Amino acid sequence: MTQTAQSTPSATGSFADNSAQPWVLAQPQITNKQEWRAWMRRIEHPMKRPERLTRHRLQRLSPAARDEYDLARLTYHNQFGPIRHCDFQEIHDAVLQLAEDNWLTRNPTAWSSALIDGEVSLGKTTLCLHIGHRYERTMRRRYDAVDTVRYDDYVPVIYITLDSEVNVKGLNRQLATFYCTPPGAMRTTDDYRYLVLECARRCGTTLIIVDDIHNLLPRLKNHAAVSGDLKRLMNELPATFLYVGVDCTLLLNEGRPAHELHLAQNASRVHVYSLGRYPLATSDDRQEWASLIATFASHIVLADPPTDLWKKHAHYLHQRTNGQMNALQLLLRGAANAAIRTGTEQINRRLLDTIKLPSTAEVHAHAVGWRPQRGSRNARIDRRSQPPSAR
Repeated sequence: MTQTAQSTPSATGSFADNSAQPWVLAQPQITNKQEWRAWMRRIEHPMKRPERLTRHRLQRLSPAARDEYDLARLTYHNQFGPIRHCDFQEIHDAVLQLAEDNWLTRNPTAWSSALIDGEVSLGKTTLCLHIGHRYERTMRRRYDAVDTVRYDDYVPVIYITLDSEVNVKGLNRQLATFYCTPPGAMRTTDDYRYLVLECARRCGTTLIIVDDIHNLLPRLKNHAAVSGDLKRLMNELPATFLYVGVDCTLLLNEGRPAHELHLAQNASRVHVYSLGRYPLATSDDRQEWASLIATFASHIVLADPPTDLWKKHAHYLHQRTNGQMNALQLLLRGAANAAIRTGTEQINRRLLDTIKLPSTAEVHAHAVGWRPQRGSRNARIDRRSQPPSAR
């Protein structure tokens, strides 16, 4: 029998529209302006959502076409986003307004800065990356024709992620490295700071995003010295600093004792935006949580779309994830991809129980009474991990 039209990828619909895009995109850590621009291009040309095929149409695909379709869906599930919700949008807009107001005012004193603070797995890095992306797009659209001609290479945004072993010199070195400056083995902290100042001036940098700022603060015994170096950068660079981290009170109080907190300048310069878990205490909370679930579910491409996840499993999903958005994304993405790989093409409680989450979410779920259904993989793992007396 001759091959049917459905056996070729082009006949299955929109999943073939992504053939020109690299599906497996291993995004390296952003360490310089070239990697930042590559990430910007990727965000501005996202992968299109594959067409949702019925079970009947899936069965008519040839093995090769089915493999290609499944790969497109698996890749899309791992790449779609970011998911917009009210907390993200409010912080997103507020930081952008602060950065633009700083630029328009051009105050000769230190510009106001921002801090996004919150626990892990709440989406802080995703948020700050997209703030940087939107700010750069805005600056290029509005000011390229007038303001950027005087710069050697217009770099409105710097983004760095601090290493776990970083110190103040390392912070300045990472900022200088973003501009692709040649390494200098004998450079001092001051050398790197002067280099950053010169590069920022010549490249028109007005937003500096420092992710994982908590990696710097606890490592140094003299918090006052650390705060002094950070304040010096903020004073000398005409740019908005956006810090992102976990429990960053040291950044605000500058390591001062309680009776000297009124002297901490950072507390009066830094706007703090906090991200938290999704609660379920009120009807508005529950509605917002259900809306987030429905938004994630709308991106899942299965023969049986999970349109009723928020109705059937809202409490269960909160129990499993402790209201953390990243944990929810991992759980739903893992279940969707498992449904593709196993051929079940649907998400139910038994499948969700098989998806293992990071330790913090798993510990919380067990603490609030979640137990995987009998026969699931997690149930077998949990049973094997218990002592014989508890089995």
